[in-house]
Amino acid sequence: MRSGSMISPNIRLEEILGRGATGSVWLARNVASGGALAVKVLDAAYERALGTVQREASIIGRIHSPHIVQIYDVGRIEPGNGFIVMERLRGEDLASLLERVGRLAPARAMAVL
Repeated sequence: MRSGSMISPNIRLEEILGRGATGSVWLARNVASGGALAVKVLDAAYERALGTVQREASIIGRIHSPHIVQIYDVGRIEPGNGFIVMERLRGEDLASLLERVGRLAPARAMAVL
């Protein structure tokens, strides 16, 4: 995958946000609405997990909570690479927060948990 790749008729990958054990997360754009999205592109080794992800996305899609990321689509770019289209969240990961502020007060740690 590379910047500018279209993973569906309306979703264009813009820039990689990070890599993890199962794939990469991209900033993407809905070309019809202009809205920002996050797209996880699964590595080929995890293609068999795509069915499980699709079932979970179907369940999660019915839950509306500020504590659960919204999943908009799940599919396959090409044989070997599945993708998950999610809402783009802004924030700071826990590792960055701890590096920036050090140890958290118990009340703040409980709020994060």
